[in-house]
Amino acid sequence: MIDISFLKTLCILYVEDHLSTQEELGKIFKTFFKKVYIASDGKEGLELYLKNKDEIDVIISDINMPNLSGIGMLKEIRKLKIDIPLIFATAYSESKFLLEAIKLNTSAYILKPYDVENMILKVQSIAKEKENSKLVEFQQIEMQQYIDVIDKVAIISRTNPKGIITFVNDRFCETSGYKEEELLGQAHNIIRHPDMPSEIFKGLWSDIQSGKIWQGKVKNKAKDGQAYYVNSTIIPRFNSKKEIIEYIGIRFLITNDENEKRKFKKNILNNIKESRKKESQYLTQIRELEKKVKNLEDGLIFKNEVLSNEKQKSAKQHSQLLYYEDEIKSLNAQMENIKVESYQKVLEAVTKMKKYKIINDDLKHKNEALENEVNLRKDEFIKLNEQVSEQAKIITNLKDVIEHRESQLEQFKK
Repeated sequence: MIDISFLKTLCILYVEDHLSTQEELGKIFKTFFKKVYIASDGKEGLELYLKNKDEIDVIISDINMPNLSGIGMLKEIRKLKIDIPLIFATAYSESKFLLEAIKLNTSAYILKPYDVENMILKVQSIAKEKENSKLVEFQQIEMQQYIDVIDKVAIISRTNPKGIITFVNDRFCETSGYKEEELLGQAHNIIRHPDMPSEIFKGLWSDIQSGKIWQGKVKNKAKDGQAYYVNSTIIPRFNSKKEIIEYIGIRFLITNDENEKRKFKKNILNNIKESRKKESQYLTQIRELEKKVKNLEDGLIFKNEVLSNEKQKSAKQHSQLLYYEDEIKSLNAQMENIKVESYQKVLEAVTKMKKYKIINDDLKHKNEALENEVNLRKDEFIKLNEQVSEQAKIITNLKDVIEHRESQLEQFKK
């Protein structure tokens, strides 16, 4: 199919000595191509080409012409080592013309009378093939330039399509520990580490053999057995026929990064272990606090019983006993509040310890705060116990007073 948009990018040189044919085809060519240079013989055609060679993409020429034939013109062009596509169009079909045209690397040979559509399609095909060749050549040059630049910082190797090493740079030898002569001609798996799963390399070969670029992290083994890690990119390289001719491997060393990751994971595991140890310690402290709270409760119960007995002994001290009963009730209320607060703090502590497994630093600060809070509560418990002891002493003193008064009453009765 004729690609008009592509043809409109092309400039051609048309050389024809037959004026009517030149005029007729010249008009047709001008409707298809961006620009058409027209010459009446080989000499004029050569002059036009040399003057406009940077613009002209394809030459269409008759063979037999006055002054200079089409073959003569092509010979002069080839002497300049210019590989411009040329199509010969002629009424002659002698083998001597054909052989000479082939030797001069003629792109196509069309017999008169012309099939214009076929001629246009041939120009299109030849121009696209030329463009593709230039593109491949440019890509190869660009690839080589890129490789030359990264050769100074990357680990580079080349292999043939079977994976046999054909080139290694200095950094490759330095990293792997092998000399260049030990690597050239060897299979690239000479540096494969046994830890690498075979499925990864199956996928790698599947991708690059289909013309894709493969990228991934690889663990390799140096000559001395030491492991090293690289970020690897494998690039297929093609010839002008789009056939794979070699694979280029570009790698960057990441061994230090991998070691840092492993060290970080080890630290995390140690932190988790330490966190569990501290959690166990906190749980032990919580149980001890619960035991102390229980002892305080038992002590209060005992003191309540003593107070009740004292109330029964002396009605005279009833008002005082009621006062102390209110005090004890107040203490009970305070203890209940402290108990509730303690349990709330315990629940908060357990929650914080669970969070410690996720955010180690935050939990450490919260646990220190909780420990301070528990110590404060412990001091409060001690103060409360001292208060109760003081109350007990007062009650004992009251008992002594009552007994003394009763003794006085007995003496008075006598």
